[in-house]
Amino acid sequence: MATVTDSTTPRTTVERSAPARILLHGIPWELYERLRDEKSNWGIRMAYSDGDLELMSPSQSHGEIEWRFGLFLMELARSLGFKCKPLGNTTWKKPGVKKAKDADGAYYLANFEKVRHKKIDLNLDPPPDLAIEAAISRSALNSLSLYAEIGVPEIWRFDGEAFQIHLRQADGSYLEADRSRALPFLYPEEVVYWMTKAEEEDDDAEWLQRVNAWARDELAARIERR
Repeated sequence: MATVTDSTTPRTTVERSAPARILLHGIPWELYERLRDEKSNWGIRMAYSDGDLELMSPSQSHGEIEWRFGLFLMELARSLGFKCKPLGNTTWKKPGVKKAKDADGAYYLANFEKVRHKKIDLNLDPPPDLAIEAAISRSALNSLSLYAEIGVPEIWRFDGEAFQIHLRQADGSYLEADRSRALPFLYPEEVVYWMTKAEEEDDDAEWLQRVNAWARDELAARIERR
């Protein structure tokens, strides 16, 4: 029998709104897949692990973080000339171990050419090189363990203030790191600076122009020196 637990844990920062979360227990994998495929549920984010199903309705703050990370990464790709395939809120499934996760953002970078023009199948294709987590509220499920099963090598987590990089190790665990493996020329404090600026200015067009100028002037030179 399915049971319900309210797992919402909003942060105390009044400027940001936490998404609503509900945790269901005792949900068979087949039922999860039917719920996930139902069109009327497409606006609901889901995470699944061994019979536990978390439902999440993104808040405005959550949506702004994931949207701006996507803009930021695509602007870096455009400015610096590297390939990036964004897959947004794609659902990543591992039926064999009954794990699934709707990402806040997922990106192919190093493996771009391997999935170009393809409908991705994790049984045949590599997982995304980078996933984004807008950590405005705490999930009842362990997101890192879900991403570990999927095989995502790098996770970025941002709650509007603190930014963390988690790198997947050979044993499947994640360790927090002070530098990105996917984008090693980028410093964590720079990510925080630009995300904070985006929130303060609330003008994404102007903000992106500034990101572009910074990437061309500073990051391009940094890459050349590497």
